[in-house]
Amino acid sequence: MRDSKVDFTVSVYKKSRAFNIPKHVCDSLGIKSGDSVNLIIRAPSGIQLFSGRKTLRSGPEIYGKDIAAALTPGSTITVEASEPMSAQAEAEAESFNVQELNAGFQSNSRIRSAVEEYAMAKAKDELQKQGFGDFKRTAETESYDYRCARDGKIYFVEVKGTQGKGAAEIEGWILGVV
Repeated sequence: MRDSKVDFTVSVYKKSRAFNIPKHVCDSLGIKSGDSVNLIIRAPSGIQLFSGRKTLRSGPEIYGKDIAAALTPGSTITVEASEPMSAQAEAEAESFNVQELNAGFQSNSRIRSAVEEYAMAKAKDELQKQGFGDFKRTAETESYDYRCARDGKIYFVEVKGTQGKGAAEIEGWILGVV
């Protein structure tokens, strides 16, 4: 029985943002050109650079716009690769991913937290520009994210973040006035 995943260290090509899955890993996992595998790519420090599914287009090479920003030509990376997914499993996974995105749900808690923290900082900056002050972060204890004041009134603020384009203007930050 073959392994379900294998960890390995490789160098990113010196002139591009791509790498090869070594032959012994391909053999161990039963990977061949055209297969779809789950990858987790980490820097030597352990920081995760990419996590997702990639389809091998040219032998065991891994490349694509979605990982280009994560890879530095000539760098060394650690990769965890899974055995290939069947066409049916891949279609089901893609369907689930589309449903998650359409529902606005991010299953990765680290990404979800980063988006929320970024949104909180941007909202606070914008509110400060509009003259609000005396901020108290209440996200961990209340059903709203900030309590702040302006012109002698207290305001309760709920913040929502998005990974999408955010094309619609943000409205309705202020939920209540005391």
